[in-house]
Amino acid sequence: MLNCGFAKRTIGLYLTVGIVIVMLFCSCAPKSDFVELPDSEGWCRTWGTVMSPDEEEGQSSAASAIRNATCRQVIRSSIGGSRIRLTFSNEYGDIPLVIERASIARLVNPGSPELEAEGGSAAITFYGSESVTVPAGETVVSDEIFFEVEALESLAVSIYVGDYTGGTVTLHDGADTTSWIVKGDCVDDGQLYGVKLSSSWYYLSGLDIWSKEGTRAVAVIGDSISAGELTSIDRYMSWPCQLSGLINQGEYSGRLSLVNLSGFETLTENGKLSQRIKEQLLSVPGLRYVILSVGINDIGSAQADISQSMIEAYGELVSLCHQNGIRVYCQTLTPVGGNFYYSELHEKIRGTINRFIRDETSPFDGVLDFAAVLSSEEDSSRIRDEYNPSAPDYLHPGDAGHTAMSEYAYSSLLSFISEASDAESEE
Repeated sequence: MLNCGFAKRTIGLYLTVGIVIVMLFCSCAPKSDFVELPDSEGWCRTWGTVMSPDEEEGQSSAASAIRNATCRQVIRSSIGGSRIRLTFSNEYGDIPLVIERASIARLVNPGSPELEAEGGSAAITFYGSESVTVPAGETVVSDEIFFEVEALESLAVSIYVGDYTGGTVTLHDGADTTSWIVKGDCVDDGQLYGVKLSSSWYYLSGLDIWSKEGTRAVAVIGDSISAGELTSIDRYMSWPCQLSGLINQGEYSGRLSLVNLSGFETLTENGKLSQRIKEQLLSVPGLRYVILSVGINDIGSAQADISQSMIEAYGELVSLCHQNGIRVYCQTLTPVGGNFYYSELHEKIRGTINRFIRDETSPFDGVLDFAAVLSSEEDSSRIRDEYNPSAPDYLHPGDAGHTAMSEYAYSSLLSFISEASDAESEE
């Protein structure tokens, strides 16, 4: 069950967030290059993540830990359904990956590897077989599985990997849930013992649900902030996770999935739009909306003013999305004062980019002004004290900051989608 941390919010917070929404809400007119796509029933991504290569070597590497072992990892579906499929990636492997066996089941709770005794489980098969070989650099999609999934339900995906781990393990480092690794084939075990704890997702990159006509996905393309760095683990406290909970309490429950594709380090590569972002955007079934939450790492490593190259990358991304029937909502870049990312140059770039994002002539279909939500009233270059975690790095907000962002994002997203629906009905 979602724990959104709503306790003890003050009237002042309600007023502040309300004022921010009213004063700083910004939406841009539909763009001329936008291509409308028809709605139809089909696969819709309901959980996903961004993969990267394991950078450790020797005994500390993921390959060493996961070889001849079972990995049980936790995912949470943002919408429900009864027909599912899963995607596994060997994108960064240099040899084939062999998944010997895999299953999906319900967890007792996301902080424990224990499966529900009567919750049911299902074998994950590939082309009718329980094992699959995934060539280096490729992904594989499972067979369709008939397995009832509820919205916001924690699910355990257990995989047994033998000798062939893909060489370099493809993973997502910095998951917001715990994974458990134990030697041997323990895929069907209701409880795991002698486990090694991890905060990574291994090979598993997507969960899709067969959805009725009108179901759409919104993806957060973000960095470590939207990935939930420094939020409470196993509690789904990142603002995208909390936003998913709010969606499921409202009018779009069951019709709008939320996929947190956060983990991109930068918007640009060598001054151009990241190829990884472009590839990821076009691989999400059912995607109709993107919340763009990346750019602060570009600034944090900048040695000169990179504003223009960032603006050009934003424009290229919006054009790519519009040509594929995807609307883009961009967040302003949040404060970094007190962090090593801060400098006069970096603050100047952040200011330039945020003015561009907020400008009514920007290419975006809407703006989420997270900078205004998080900024201190005394010093706009810093996060408010109450939004920092107990051990702050002054870059990543804590649970309370993510709660404020999720509430603001929910109100704004409802308005954005309403505007988009009105525009579609007029055409």
